[in-house]
Amino acid sequence: MTECSLDQADSLTFNPNKGQRGEYLQHLDQDHRKIIEGHVKIIYKVENNTIYITDFFDSRQDPAKIKG
Repeated sequence: MTECSLDQADSLTFNPNKGQRGEYLQHLDQDHRKIIEGHVKIIYKVENNTIYITDFFDSRQDPAKIKG
């Protein structure tokens, strides 16, 4: 994980809904979102004004591995 990835994660504080909805976690029905920085996909969700980062995923992997 790079410092840029951590900066992207920190930026969620100011705009928590900026990420796209994560299609591979829709079955959980928890409105997971993702932002991508380089080869790192940051998976997160927002609940009651709290941001939960649930995974840092290497985007070079098969996205079907994101099962939740």
